[in-house]
Amino acid sequence: MESDPATLSTLAADPLLAATPLPHHAVYHPHGFPARIETNHPAVLEAANTSFNGLPPRFDTPPVVLRIVVSPSQNETLPPAPTFRAQRHLFHLVAGAANYACCDLDSGFGAAWLAASTALAPEYLRYYFLEAMALTLVEARHLLSLHAACVARHGRGLLLCGDSGAGKSSLAFACALDGFTYIADDCASLVRAHPTRSVIGSPHLIRFRDTAAALFPELAAHTPCLRANGDLSIELHTADFPHLHTAHESPIDAIILLDRSPHHPSPAALHPISLDEARPHLCPIAWPPELTITREREQTFSRLRGAAVYRLLYRGLASAVSRLNQLVSASP
Repeated sequence: MESDPATLSTLAADPLLAATPLPHHAVYHPHGFPARIETNHPAVLEAANTSFNGLPPRFDTPPVVLRIVVSPSQNETLPPAPTFRAQRHLFHLVAGAANYACCDLDSGFGAAWLAASTALAPEYLRYYFLEAMALTLVEARHLLSLHAACVARHGRGLLLCGDSGAGKSSLAFACALDGFTYIADDCASLVRAHPTRSVIGSPHLIRFRDTAAALFPELAAHTPCLRANGDLSIELHTADFPHLHTAHESPIDAIILLDRSPHHPSPAALHPISLDEARPHLCPIAWPPELTITREREQTFSRLRGAAVYRLLYRGLASAVSRLNQLVSASP
């Protein structure tokens, strides 16, 4: 098959494709911080709209920048899940010769080269490239992200952390149905530039495992969808439930390490533990120690040392919600 003369001419003049025109661009606000996405393919912005549209601007900072260059190449099947690697300030996502990205964690810039067939697979594109790149760059520049849900009541915020499958999203939703304010379902973040113990979240969306439909009649009308990582999940937009109270930020008074088991007695019980015991669940990802922000991240994490830390042993959601209600209702 002969190559297109125009393509050959372009490659001869710009073999690195560094001058590829990127006429499609927009600014979004993941976690409230500006992120500018530039691309040569409209499908990239369509996917970005699904992930980030409607998130309000909250912080006046220079934007992180993502450039997504889409080539005309087509693959019959989607590439595998990317391999993630990092050295110093460079973070790499590699899913083969036609689909890869690199992010500079120090400067807040990332670039990806994708096959057209990948750009036309929105779930894959969102999960593995757009969201992974944008959220990673925003975190590296501004945040300390914690693998935890967050709810609040009576002005007292609770971080709910634990292993995958411990029930963070389900317990946060059960608390919200009971009148708690909902802030985040599995990622709450400390803003490194703010000297407080308050976290920010994305309260517009809750993602559940498909099994959550058996726990909540409210999810019966929501059809599970297959995510790019192969998991079935239910996505719930909190705007569809106007009786739920939501907020983008909350101070943190207590950290709760979830320990759910059918063998635990009822009622649910709280046992004090150390922050060091909860830390591997809160910060499961270790960034390269050479990053210039490593000391800043450690100083930010140390703010949590003023919060009470507990292990919650529970079997059912109702008992767990009742015990958390007792905790936030008790005198400080």
